[in-house]
Formats: sequence, structure tokens, C-alpha cells
Amino acid sequence: MKQVGRPPRNPKDRFIEKINISENGCWLWIAGKFTDGYGQFQLYGKPQRAHRVSWQLFRGPIPDGIQ
Repeated sequence: MKQVGRPPRNPKDRFIEKINISENGCWLWIAGKFTDGYGQFQLYGKPQRAHRVSWQLFRGPIPDGIQ
């Protein structure tokens, strides 16, 4: 018998839950971080840097040559 779990949540919704937007409009990461202090977000089964995931979720693919 196939076990039915809950459907996967939208990554954008999960991401938004992990930020606080300050009065000046800055997005402050309030979730887990890598040891170097960068925000960490699990996307497609892999831990990734939150600032890069943010770009991908809200602006699209990161262009070649952009770091």
C-alpha cells in the first residue's frame, strides 16, 4: 500500500517564512546559516545559500558571469 504524505510546499512560501522585512525594506534571514554566516535554505534536497535562492525564486535564473 502506498503511503500518502502531505504534498510538497512551495519553495517561495517556505522561503518567505524565514525572513523578516525591516522598516527600511531589508530582508533579514532568521533561519539556519552555514558556518561562514551565510543563510542556508534547503532547495531540491540540497542546502544552498539563501541569497542565491532568493534571486532564483524572485527574479529567475542567475545569469552567467554573475556571482
